[in-house]
Amino acid sequence: MPDRRLMHRSRLAACALAAALLAACGGGGGDDGTPAVSPTPVNPSVPASGYASAEQRTLYEQLNTLRLGAGAGVVLRDTRLDASAAAHLNYLRLNGVSAGHAEVQGQPGFTGASIGRRAEAAGYVFQLVSEDLAWGTSFTPMQCLDLLLSSVYHLAGLMGEQRDMGVAYGPVGGKLNGCVFNFGVRWGTAPQQRPGGVAVTYPYPGQSGVATSFAPATELPNPMPDVGSRRVGQPVFVSMRAQGSSDAAGYAVSSFTLQDANGSAVPARLIGRDTAGTSADPQSHLRPGEVFLVPLAPLAAGARYTVRFAGRNGSVPYEAGWSFTTR
Repeated sequence: MPDRRLMHRSRLAACALAAALLAACGGGGGDDGTPAVSPTPVNPSVPASGYASAEQRTLYEQLNTLRLGAGAGVVLRDTRLDASAAAHLNYLRLNGVSAGHAEVQGQPGFTGASIGRRAEAAGYVFQLVSEDLAWGTSFTPMQCLDLLLSSVYHLAGLMGEQRDMGVAYGPVGGKLNGCVFNFGVRWGTAPQQRPGGVAVTYPYPGQSGVATSFAPATELPNPMPDVGSRRVGQPVFVSMRAQGSSDAAGYAVSSFTLQDANGSAVPARLIGRDTAGTSADPQSHLRPGEVFLVPLAPLAAGARYTVRFAGRNGSVPYEAGWSFTTR
C-alpha cells in the first residue's frame, strides 16, 4: 500500500531555544493511491529563486504563487535554510522517516536535534523558525506540496508570517520521496503580517483545481481524531493576524459558512483559536486568529463553493465572501 504522511510543523522562538517545541512531531495514515497534481500557472510577481534544481524551483514557485493568491505574501529563498532543509532530508534518508523533525546526536547525518539547532548550524540567526515536511510513495514535488496544503496545521504553517524559506526534495528511503520546508524570520526583522481587516484565506478567491478531500489521520497531531480513517473535505483557512495587533486584543468568529453551487449549506466543523470561545483547536497548535472550517465529507469534484466569513481582531472587523472551484 502506498504511504502518505505529514509531519506537523515545529516552531521555535530564538529567545526560547531550550523550551519545548510548540508543535509535536508525528506521522500516520496511508492511502491506496495518490493522483497526479497539475501545477498552478506561476504568478509573474514571484521573484526568481536561482534554484538549479527543477524540483526545488517548482516547490518555491508554486508555494509563493499560492501564498500571493491567499494574501500571505512572498517568502524569499535563503540558502542557509536550503542547507538546513537538505541536511534534515539527508538525515531522514539515512535513518528513516519515523524520525520526523527530530535528530539524535551520533546518528548518521546529524546536524541538530531540532529545526532551531539545524538552522543555527547552517548560519541562520533567527527570531522565529519552523519546519514542514511530508513524504509519500513515488511522490512528485507537486504531490508533496498538495498533501501539505490538504491539511490543517501544515496549511496554517505554509500560509504563516515567515519571510524566508529553504526547501529540499528527494528520496527518503525505499520508494518514498519527501520534501522539507524550512521557514524563518531573521533576527532583527519583523514577521510578515497583513494590514488590519485584511484576512489571509485559503483556498483563495477564484482559485481553481482545489483538492476535494483531506484525511485527518495522515496529520499528526490529528486535528479531528474522532473521525478515524474517514476522509473529510478540503479545509478552508482564514487568518486574522495583523500588523501591530496584539493577541491580547482578542479574536472572535461571528460566522463561517460554506455553500455549494445550489446555495445549500455544507455541514462543517470550526477549528481554531479565538478568545470568545466560538471555536476550538483539539491539539492547541493553532495561533490566536487562525481559524479553519472543515467540511465533514469530501467536496464534489469540479464544483464551485462559496465561503462567507465574519469575525474581529480586537475592534477591527473582518468580513469576506469568496468562491473557489475543486479539481
